[in-house]
Amino acid sequence: MTRAARLLCDALLALAGNARVACARSVPWVSMEMAGERHCIGLAIEGTEAANIAARLSGLLPDHEFAIRGLLVADLTAKIVRPDLDHAIVGVEALTFADSPMPEARVSPGRIPG
Repeated sequence: MTRAARLLCDALLALAGNARVACARSVPWVSMEMAGERHCIGLAIEGTEAANIAARLSGLLPDHEFAIRGLLVADLTAKIVRPDLDHAIVGVEALTFADSPMPEARVSPGRIPG
């Protein structure tokens, strides 16, 4: 598991409370201006309140402002994949990026080397 995936899973588990990561997959993601990872994570919630916790979590996550040092979280979606009476899985997809801009090319005034 990559560092970004591990940090995102830790933040999700802190929000979910009584949950565990059932599955996690990450792949590199690149655009013209940014590079990061796309994550697909399944959170398993068990207990008599599983369905309620899953519903609350899936409603909360898309607008949640994550405070993960060095990491930006974007385009997060969450949906209840398998709700049962005492077990539920919340599927989470998100992009993560390093919390620093990509270096820009800098041109110094003066002579051109060569």
